[in-house]
Amino acid sequence: MPSTCNVFMIGAMKAGTTTLADLLSQHPDICLSSPKEPHFFTEKEGRDPDWYHARFSQPERKILIDASTSYTIAPVEVGIPFKRVCDKYRGIPEKIHAYNPTARFIYVLREPVSRTYSHYNHNARTGWEKRPFMQAIHEDAQYLSASHYLQQLEAYWAFFPREAILLLPFEEIMKSPSEAARRCFDFLGLPSSAEMEATRAKNVGFVYNPIGQKMHELGLMELASRLLPDTVKRWLAPLVSRGIPPMRQEDRLELARHFQPYNQKMSEATGFDISGWTRSAQ
Repeated sequence: MPSTCNVFMIGAMKAGTTTLADLLSQHPDICLSSPKEPHFFTEKEGRDPDWYHARFSQPERKILIDASTSYTIAPVEVGIPFKRVCDKYRGIPEKIHAYNPTARFIYVLREPVSRTYSHYNHNARTGWEKRPFMQAIHEDAQYLSASHYLQQLEAYWAFFPREAILLLPFEEIMKSPSEAARRCFDFLGLPSSAEMEATRAKNVGFVYNPIGQKMHELGLMELASRLLPDTVKRWLAPLVSRGIPPMRQEDRLELARHFQPYNQKMSEATGFDISGWTRSAQ
């Protein structure tokens, strides 16, 4: 019988979890799921547990990590539709508790305005999102909900003790990924690994044009990324993609005003330092 997953990196989306998961996976006592985000309790709900356990290639290790960031995008914004199959994102803490009541969690928090814009552009790049930025924000609660961190935490606190959840700043991962990983090792009761190599995930600064989108749908972009030399990829990029425009200042300020009370309440409830968020959101 395979071991049970006992650690979940639950979010936030577009908050450096790929970089952190890669570092943690280098520890000899940790096995990261493959893929990194199996989404067993959301997108893959209904799959057999044996399918889930097979995502862990070394189930005998002390720590098995599922790094599915979809576990903290439950719809919490009242009055805005949640168009992305909302039922799949409800009740995740309860489902995880039924699966493993002693699970522990790593939750990376990123300044919400930047996270929201990155989230939108990720969806636009993959072709799922075709609406203009602020129209999407006003019409679909997924973008705001994923940065309402206190509400997401409260859903987990209903089933797990607060000490079971490590809150980690995105900025710390970007500044010192190895130190962020060591904080996680301490939280998990593991000795620090001296053999870590930080390979930061690249920030993707483009969206596919119609040609690139079609190639993406056929799986050709991933194949080209693996097989083509960098010189050819640089030549190909303008033919299949376009750059991401900067966020408009008025949109940035609107989002900053929206998130400010949510951030403040989260900080008061957790002691999480948000002093840098106000400056970076303006």
